[in-house]
This record gives sequence, structure tokens and C-alpha cells, in this order.
Amino acid sequence: MGRPRTPVLFGRAPETGMLRDALAETAGGTGRLVLVGGEPGAGKTRLLDEFERTSGARCVRGHWVDGGADALPYGAWIELLSSLVRELGDAFAGDARAELRRLLNDLDGEAHDARRDGRALMFQAVVDLLERGGSGGPLVCMLEDLHWVDPASRELLLTVTRRLHRVPVLLVVTYRNEQQLADLRHLVSELQRSGATRIELARLSGEDAAAMIELLTSGSLDAVAAGRIAERSEGNPLFIEELVHASDATLPISLRDLLLARCNRLGADARKLVDTAAVIGAHASRAWLVAASSVEGERARSAAREAVDGGVLVPDDDGRGYAFRHALLREAALAELVPDERVALHRAIAVALDRRPELRVEVDRVPDL
Repeated sequence: MGRPRTPVLFGRAPETGMLRDALAETAGGTGRLVLVGGEPGAGKTRLLDEFERTSGARCVRGHWVDGGADALPYGAWIELLSSLVRELGDAFAGDARAELRRLLNDLDGEAHDARRDGRALMFQAVVDLLERGGSGGPLVCMLEDLHWVDPASRELLLTVTRRLHRVPVLLVVTYRNEQQLADLRHLVSELQRSGATRIELARLSGEDAAAMIELLTSGSLDAVAAGRIAERSEGNPLFIEELVHASDATLPISLRDLLLARCNRLGADARKLVDTAAVIGAHASRAWLVAASSVEGERARSAAREAVDGGVLVPDDDGRGYAFRHALLREAALAELVPDERVALHRAIAVALDRRPELRVEVDRVPDL
């Protein structure tokens, strides 16, 4: 996003300590897997950067990307293993290297699936490479953005995890914990059953958020302005940085685009629910939201599930409605609406109240509406 990064990592001492402890355990010859979950902007990559800088271990990385159905098979693994192969050079040779070369050069995932015996040899070559890499001293393998994992990479990850008892490396895998897709939940659960340690990056405390704002602004903001940033960010480190570096109180374009990316992935019904909820307010009862959006029945249930799975809405604590996962998501959704769309939504919301008087008991400020 082109913003200066905070020179200090705030509020992550316990998580850094857990990574250090896991790395120390690999010295005995047994590998460890640590899962790091957090919402976008929570600082997953920043945590890994800081750990790489201070751990004293050799670190290699791979990243999955949002390729959808066209995702490159083994994408993150190829990036990580290529770095490790270059590091080891001639120290890793023979049949295992030949099998690994097939992974690095032949990306025909369907062909691999058809040759299960050959794939087993290839997976074993990956395990052998990691074992060889870990034998040369502390090694950390970082795989980022598991929520975009492709099927081939998923199977390789499960294979490596089951054989970590003989591979002296620390494997760290990050993912967005707001992604509620069943496949991701199942994979995380399966990895935990295989012995993975799970770290969840919570939002920063009020104290840590205030300290971060103080550092970024060199104390130039008064308490009211600093408090407003802390409140709008809700403790998300990325949001704090973006809001601090914004020139005014409007939502920075870079941050708005990042937030809207979630909304833009939604189907038409789910997006209608989200836009209607944004106009209604911070919270919207399900009955009012359905009546105002005209998305009803099974369509409403599917749309709500899609908005929740997509990390945009969350169920209210009382289970009777929905709120935005982050207040800035509502700001971004509102900013995207043109005046005509806003007017139409306000009219639909008012008509729903007029036709359904029972909904008014859930409205705090009917006259304002």
C-alpha cells in the first residue's frame, strides 16, 4: 500500500514466544507445525517477518495466491522448495532430486493425480529435502495464505505434517481466520489433530493501539484524534497505520479498496444484503434486513451465509440479526454507493418499517429514520 511500516511489533510477544518455543523443540530432531490465524491486517506476515529477523534460523517462504479454479498446483510449495534447493545445491542430489525436479518443472496436476505411485515418490522427495535442510541447523518453512490453498498443495501439506516426526523443521502456516469456508475449517481441524499448534492473532488491546498511534504520530495527535483512530480501527494494526497516514477523516482509498475486495466477491443477493445492512446501521435485525432488501426465503439464507463466510457480516450476539465484521467495512460499503442507490435503499428500508410495524420495536431512533 506504500505506507511506512511501524518499526515496532506491538502486542505480539506471547505469539513470538510460542514460535520460539516451537523452533527450540525441533532441535531434538522432531518437526513442529504452527498455524497462525488472523483477520486481514492483523499482522500475520509482520509476525513472520519479525520472527525471521530475530530467530537466528534459516527461513524459506512460499505464498498461495487467489487463483480460484486456475490456481497453480503446488504454487506455494514450489516457491518454498525452489529456495531450499538453491540453498542446498549439490548437497541434495540423486533420485530424490530427480523426483523433486518433476514437482518444480511439471505442473500438470491431473497427470500427477493419475500417477499415484509417482506422486508418492515426489512427496517423499519433498520430505527428504526438508529433512536434509533441517539437518544443517534451525530451519523455518513459512507457507502463507492457506485460505487460498489448491488441492494438490493441500495433500502435500497433510503428507508432510504426518511425517514431521522425522523432519527437524518448524513449519509455520498462516491463514485468514475470518474465512469460514467448510473446506478451510476442516483442513485446520485435520492439521490440529495431527499435532499442530494453533495461534490466533487477536486485535490489539486499547493500550497497544494507543502506543502504536503514539509512535506513528510522534505524539503529534491530541487525545481526541488519537482515540478516534483507535476506535475506528478496532485494534487492527493495518487499519491503524492506514488511518494514521490518511490526510483527513475520510476512509483512505487504499484501505477502502482492500475492504471492498471482500464485498466484490459476493453474489448479487449477498451484496444486496450487505448494502442494505450498511444503510440500516451498525446492526440490522434479520427480519428488517430481509424485508428491506427483498431477498427472502432460501435466497436470504444462502445470501446471509455467503456474506458471513466471506468475512463481511457476523451474527449478532443475540442471534437475531447481523453486524459488520469490522466497522470500516460498513464505511467502505456506504462509500461505494452512489446517491441514487442510497436513496432507493433508504426508501426500501422505510417502506419495510411502514408495512411491518412489528419491526419498529427493534429501531432505536425511528424519527431519525
